[in-house]
Amino acid sequence: MEWEGPIGVTLGTKRDNEDLFLLNPATGVSPGDIVAIESRNKSRLLALVTNIGYESNFRDMPGFLIGAVLKDRILNQTVSEGEFRFALTAQVVVLREIETHGSETKVARSSLVQGALAPLLNVRRASAAERNYVYGLTDRGVRIGLFEDMPIQMPMELINRHVAVVGTTGSGKTRFAAALAAEFAAAGAAVVVIDVHGEYSGLLESSRSAPVKCFESGFANDRHVRNRLYLDFSDLTLNTFLDLIGDTTDLQRDLLYVAFSRYVKQENAESALASGQRLPDAGESPIAEFSRTVQSCAEELGFSKQTMHASLQRLRKLSYLGVFGRGAPYADLNIAGQVSVVSVTNLDSVAEELLVGTVVKRLLEERLRNRRVRHPFVLLIEEFHRYQWSTSHVARALVSYAREARKFGVGLILVSQRPSDIDVRILSQCNTFFAFRQQENSDVGIIAGRLGAFRSLSSALYFLPDRRAVAMLSGGVAPFIIEAPSIGD
Repeated sequence: MEWEGPIGVTLGTKRDNEDLFLLNPATGVSPGDIVAIESRNKSRLLALVTNIGYESNFRDMPGFLIGAVLKDRILNQTVSEGEFRFALTAQVVVLREIETHGSETKVARSSLVQGALAPLLNVRRASAAERNYVYGLTDRGVRIGLFEDMPIQMPMELINRHVAVVGTTGSGKTRFAAALAAEFAAAGAAVVVIDVHGEYSGLLESSRSAPVKCFESGFANDRHVRNRLYLDFSDLTLNTFLDLIGDTTDLQRDLLYVAFSRYVKQENAESALASGQRLPDAGESPIAEFSRTVQSCAEELGFSKQTMHASLQRLRKLSYLGVFGRGAPYADLNIAGQVSVVSVTNLDSVAEELLVGTVVKRLLEERLRNRRVRHPFVLLIEEFHRYQWSTSHVARALVSYAREARKFGVGLILVSQRPSDIDVRILSQCNTFFAFRQQENSDVGIIAGRLGAFRSLSSALYFLPDRRAVAMLSGGVAPFIIEAPSIGD
């Protein structure tokens, strides 16, 4: 049974700027608990208990303070002044001074000086509402697991500020990320998952929290896959296209440049007539259409047959990537309440990076183009560190997405084993993170930097059990350790 009523009385500030309160041993308070300190101006201080121990040096305390503490029933014991040599105390870090007006809680002061705690103030356990305020939690939102055996939720709007889920293999991060995807979809968001190892489709389908639609590209073994996601040349930039073609002569490059510009112009005109919808498996493949454009440009502009054939030969080699074709429109990925899993397991590294970079770029463009779409959109990328140091195409797309998407109701969940390998330009955009067990000092160091004044908590990362994570939410002022949900819980 949880202790009710006051749990201690402040002793004020002692040496080394320590803020202390005298603690009743019967209350069961432990490090990591949030307490509320009632101040005299009707506001209250929210503080984090950082250490508990026996204090023996009371000689520097004023006599009136000792007398006042001895008379306070909060100690639940009777001691004489001569026996007042040892007492159980709790050290705290003051986080915020808040005021409550009706149902609204607001910050009275956010910049507080440690080591300035007044004496003789009653201390009690923080209420659920006060605890939620400190950690950035809400009563209605997306379920993120358990804290002290109680279900907890984070606000839905936090996805716009991006989320990082990091942890070593086997720590539970992938199942947690899948559970997050299902929770966001169940709350009405459109969720797209870039699935590197083919894990998410099975995990999400087993959860039954939200409908799941799977897309594949490349040379899939199953010829009956209904949802094929392919690229068109109009999805690419000129520089990306020429990088794919590789080394060419100046004449070949000139011909391909002219043909690419004409092809993209034609495709954009047709897309405008079709309201941006591309029918699955309709018409010729993009490579066949583009080849005809190259031939017509060569004939009209007087390029030699040798230049034309050499250009066509290079173009045909792109068919071996397996990512160009007629497939589902991007609008099929942006369905409210649905998780769309894009599997890249059948692609080699070049094709995978091309597909991922283009999908990220096009999804952001589609969202910006159609401002009338109101539902949240979430992109989850597994093994994030694989992409952002690879080709400039995918790296530029990811940096642009991380920086610009949050302004338009578009969120990112990056999942990675190695936070130290993630571009700081992207990681700095993730204001919410969940850190599971880590083994490398460099990775722990990155997380410690994000914890700020609570960096000492990062030492727990080496020993966290499976499915336990250090959570720091955007809007919260302190980290805490959660028991993460596993998909299907």
